[in-house]
Amino acid sequence: MNLKTPELRAAERFVASEPLTGMFGAVEVTLFDLGALGAQIEHAHPLRLGITGRLSIHRDGVETVVSARVVWSKLSQTPNQYGKYLYRSGLRIAEQPTDFLLALHSLARGGLIRRDPDALERKRQYIENRQQQQEQRQSGAFRPIALPAGTVPADQAGLVRQARARLRTHPEEAQKWYNRARYAIADVDPSLAASELVRDRDEVLAVWEYLQRSVPIPVIVLVFKLG
Repeated sequence: MNLKTPELRAAERFVASEPLTGMFGAVEVTLFDLGALGAQIEHAHPLRLGITGRLSIHRDGVETVVSARVVWSKLSQTPNQYGKYLYRSGLRIAEQPTDFLLALHSLARGGLIRRDPDALERKRQYIENRQQQQEQRQSGAFRPIALPAGTVPADQAGLVRQARARLRTHPEEAQKWYNRARYAIADVDPSLAASELVRDRDEVLAVWEYLQRSVPIPVIVLVFKLG
């Protein structure tokens, strides 16, 4: 699939030229890369997956506030210069981003952020990878993948555990994601919709859909087994 013109504009990304601070709700954050559709932030305290808050930036006469949702979050594997482990999280802008994008261009003119020339190529690669994943799903969502016994990538395990914890405390939301996943699988192969081959199947499917099918089902199953 080729990126269309609006998608190209939406995919425009900026990176901070120097530490750029802001607030996400009541949490002070440092922003690393930003775009009309999202931002990557670093912060000292954990944020729950799926939580929505106001991302605000006030710097050098530029003020902008926009609603955003946490779509992924993980703890750094190495400490910073002060020996502290910080969280890195991805935000998805949850509203029309026009004013936010105008603010980004103002920050760019002031030299606080700069355009990322490789962002569009990464966007194309991301779309290609998603297409490949979709083709793999259509060939059998529950088909096993090669994983070393008892091992799961740390970032994927963290995402699965956070998603599972959130959905267990939000049963109505969990049911919504499960229903979406069930219909998606039924479109691929009706027999899979009634499959009893996976323990905690409903919860597995809800987490799989909540994470936008970015983590393979066998990995989610293994994380559940590991606890």
